[in-house]
Amino acid sequence: GADNFGRAVAIQEDGKIVVAGYSDSGSNNDFALVRYNTDGTLDASFGSGGIVTHDIAADDIATEITIQQDQKIVVAGFCGSSNKDFALMRCNTDGSLDASFGSLGIVTTDIVSTDNFGFSVAIQEDGKIVAAGYSGSVSTDFALVRYNTDGSLDPTFGSGGKVTQDIAANDSAQAITIQQNQKIVVAGYSGSGSTDFALVRYNTDGTLDTSFGSLGIVTTDIASTNDQGHAVALQSDEKILVFGITYSGSVRHLALVRYNTDGSLDASFGSDGIVTTSFGLADSFGYALGGAGALKAESCAVRGPEGGGRRKYRAQSRRQPRAPVSACRQIAVWLIILFNKTEKKNIKNI
Repeated sequence: GADNFGRAVAIQEDGKIVVAGYSDSGSNNDFALVRYNTDGTLDASFGSGGIVTHDIAADDIATEITIQQDQKIVVAGFCGSSNKDFALMRCNTDGSLDASFGSLGIVTTDIVSTDNFGFSVAIQEDGKIVAAGYSGSVSTDFALVRYNTDGSLDPTFGSGGKVTQDIAANDSAQAITIQQNQKIVVAGYSGSGSTDFALVRYNTDGTLDTSFGSLGIVTTDIASTNDQGHAVALQSDEKILVFGITYSGSVRHLALVRYNTDGSLDASFGSDGIVTTSFGLADSFGYALGGAGALKAESCAVRGPEGGGRRKYRAQSRRQPRAPVSACRQIAVWLIILFNKTEKKNIKNI
């Protein structure tokens, strides 16, 4: 059959699990959602037998999902053929498109005339939606878009609702979270040649927060080759965790960095704020951190697929942040988030 890929997961208030990704329709990819009951069975009250797919444009990739306070489901990603645009979809609790949002539940946003890839989404306390990713082709920049609750662009944010930030030659925002004071923290990677972890904090109007790092921007070189931040979470004390991968030669390892609230590295964590580890296979990949976006100060959780080739697995490691890597108790949990209509895979709630 056709390929079906899960990219992100969210938990509803009632404990039901919603996975977002994309499904190959044969000619192109479509946004796809699957909802599971708490026991891992498909939720028949959602979409068609627990599954929702939606065609937005020629090629649609859902990369992130979040649940509003009213339990409506917001899915972010990108769509298009030759040039990509940010794409948002909002669904009602039964999986139907929310017609009060954008154009019958769909919003697409062109930030620059070339490519615009949306990778993450967060919801502010006032219900406004902020999507993050990158824009450009030869040279790319961090890109943010803020939407009102009805899906229209928020003109009080940046320029007409849009913000781009040039850090180095190639910049890619991969994850976003909102602080309690509603400042916006965006993580990813940046560089020309090799890349470093990149972290940017914005004020509520989209301007750079100059009290953070160097005029709002922090980059962290973990190894001499490529370092890529893919996830971000806030602890209850507002310290910031960024999770991703770092290269040792051609081999990838997991990397976790903790920052103080001003953007400086937290010297009490790992080795001067940095922890790297591998689960012992050919490659390790880090894509998710913390799940809920807010972590207790005494513990953290990281997840990401591990192993070479095209494996679709997740590994989770829980550790005490102040302990060195060698002293950490590691619990690896394999999670298949690849979903398939003909061979339905259940998700284990970890």
